[in-house]
Amino acid sequence: MANEYPVTMPAAHGRPERSMFMNAVAQPLRGASEVVEGVMVMAYEVTDLVASRDRVHDAEERLRLAMEAASIGTFDFNPQTRTLRCDSRYRALFGIPDGTDVTPELLAKSIHPDDQARVQTAVAAALDPDTDGEFDIDYQIRGVSDGIERWAHMRGRTFFDEDRKPKRFIGTGIDITQQRRSVERLKFLADSSTTLEASLDLETTLQRVAELPVPFLSDAGLVELLDDHGAPERVAIASAGADQPTAIKPPLPHEESSLIKAFAGALDELNQGAPVFVPDVADSRLWEKYGASGPPQLLSRLGAGSLLLLPMMIRGRVIGVMALLHMRPSRLYSLEEIAFAQEVARRAAVAIDNARLYDQKVAAISIRDQFLSIASHELKTPLTSITLQLSAFGRLLASGKLMSIPQEKLKQRLGIMLKQGDRLASLIEELLDVSRISRGGLALVAAPVDLVEVVREAFHALSDEAAKRDVSLELQGAAQVEGVWDRERIEQVVLNLVENALKYGAPGKPIEVTVKSADSLAILRVHDEGSGIAPEDQKRIFEQFERAVSPNLGGLGLGLWIARKIVEAHQGRIYVESRLGAGSTFVVELPLTGPET
Repeated sequence: MANEYPVTMPAAHGRPERSMFMNAVAQPLRGASEVVEGVMVMAYEVTDLVASRDRVHDAEERLRLAMEAASIGTFDFNPQTRTLRCDSRYRALFGIPDGTDVTPELLAKSIHPDDQARVQTAVAAALDPDTDGEFDIDYQIRGVSDGIERWAHMRGRTFFDEDRKPKRFIGTGIDITQQRRSVERLKFLADSSTTLEASLDLETTLQRVAELPVPFLSDAGLVELLDDHGAPERVAIASAGADQPTAIKPPLPHEESSLIKAFAGALDELNQGAPVFVPDVADSRLWEKYGASGPPQLLSRLGAGSLLLLPMMIRGRVIGVMALLHMRPSRLYSLEEIAFAQEVARRAAVAIDNARLYDQKVAAISIRDQFLSIASHELKTPLTSITLQLSAFGRLLASGKLMSIPQEKLKQRLGIMLKQGDRLASLIEELLDVSRISRGGLALVAAPVDLVEVVREAFHALSDEAAKRDVSLELQGAAQVEGVWDRERIEQVVLNLVENALKYGAPGKPIEVTVKSADSLAILRVHDEGSGIAPEDQKRIFEQFERAVSPNLGGLGLGLWIARKIVEAHQGRIYVESRLGAGSTFVVELPLTGPET
C-alpha cells in the first residue's frame, strides 16, 4: 500500500507537468501453483485531500501562534461527565502548576470572594438551554499556588444535545490584569488629585496623603515630613486595621520612631529620588545595611511585615518620605508598580508643598497684619505727643500767654517734641531699611572702623536712657579692635543691641559689652541680666516683625532682623546665648578684613 505517494505527471498534449498525491494498492496475481503471474494496481488521486488537510493544519498552527501571542488559554468542559480539559495558559491564569489535576471545584475555589456569586450566575445562565449558551464575563482570580491576584476575561459557549441537555462547554480565558490595573490607576490618580486639592490645610493634607495608598497600594500608609533643616518634623499614619492609630502629631514619640533616622544609610538613594524596599521588616541584616540596630518602634507598633519607602521631592530636595506598609513580609513589587507608587508620592509631595506654602502665606499675612497694627501704634505714639504739644502752644499763642511761659518749661516742652521727632524718624528709618533690604540688600561703604570707639559712642548716645533705668553701661575687652566695615551700619547694630539690653534687661543691673578679636574676627558681646529667652524663641527673634520677650514693649520687631541682615552683609554672623532666668548675651562676629566684594 502507498498512501499519499508523491507522483510527478509528465507534460503531455499541451498539459504542463504537475505534482500530485496518490493512494495506491498493489495486489499480486498468483497462478494455480501460487507463482506470481502479475500485479494488479489500483490507484486514485488524493491531492485535494492532502491540500485541504495542510490548509487546516496551517490554520490551526496560525491559531495556536495567535493564541500564544495573546496569552489566550482554552478550556473544554463536559457537563455530563464533569470532565475538564485546559491548556497550560489556562492553568497559569489560575495559578495552577502543570501536573495538578484541574477540576471545576478547584477553579471555582480560586475565584475572588467578591466575584463568586456573579460568576456562578453567569455559568448557570450559559448552561441553561433557554439561553443562547453564551458566556462572557470579567472577574478576579486568586492564584491557587502562587496567591497572585489577577483579572481574567472569559468567553465561552455551551452546546446542547437533542434532549436540550448541555453536552459541551468550551471557551477561552485571557489575563487582563494590566488593562484593569491601568484603568484603576488612572482612576486612582484622578480621584487622589481631587482629594489632595480639596484642602490647603497642612494637617488635613498630611493625613489625606497617609490615607491615600490604603488599601489600593498598601495595608497602611505612613508619611514623615522634614523641616527646613532636614530633621524629622511630624508623622501621619493611616491603616486599614480598626485598632491601629490614625495619626501621630508632632513631636515624634521617640527618636527611634523616625523612618528618616532609621534609613540614614539610604539617604543618598533617597536624595536621588530612588525608592528603598524592605521585604522583611524583621530581618536584622537589612537594618545593618542602613546603619540601624533594628526597625523603628513605629513599624513594630503597626505590625508591618514589609515596606516600600518613597522619597517625596520638591525642586530637587527631599521634603519627606511616604512608606507603603504591608502586614505580611515579602510583598514584592514589579517595576511598573514602583513607578506608579513614585508618581503617587510625587503628587503627594506637590500637595504637601502647596499646603506648606499656603500655611506660610497665611502666617505671613497674619504677621503683616500684626505688624501694621504695631507700626500704626508705634508711629502714632510720638506723633500724638508732638500734636499735643503743638496744640498746647497754639492755645497759649491764641490767648497771648505764650511769652509768659518760663524758659525752662518751654525748653522742656520743646525737648519732648524733639525727642518724639527723633523717635518718629528712627521708626521711619527702620521701615526704609526693610524696603532697601527687600529690594536686594544693603549698599555698604566699607572703611577702617574702630569697633571699641563705636561702642563708646553708643554708650554716650544712650546715657540718658541708661540713667533713667539706673543701669550702668560697662565696656570690657581690648582697647582697640579695628576692621574694615560700614561705620554707619555697624553703629546701627551696636545701638540696636544696647537699646534692646536696656529695654529687656533688669533695672539697676549693669549691661556688659565686651569687644575683642580672635582668629581674624572681631567679636562683640552684649550681656544683660534680664529674664532670658526661651530656646524655641532664640532663632525666631531674628526674623521680621518678631520681638524677644513681650509684645507689649515698644518697637516694630524689626531691629534684630535688620541687625542680622547688616551683619550677614558683612559676611559675619549674629546669635544669642540665653537661658530663662539667667539673662541674655547677643554675640556678633565680623571678619576683620570686611566683606568680600
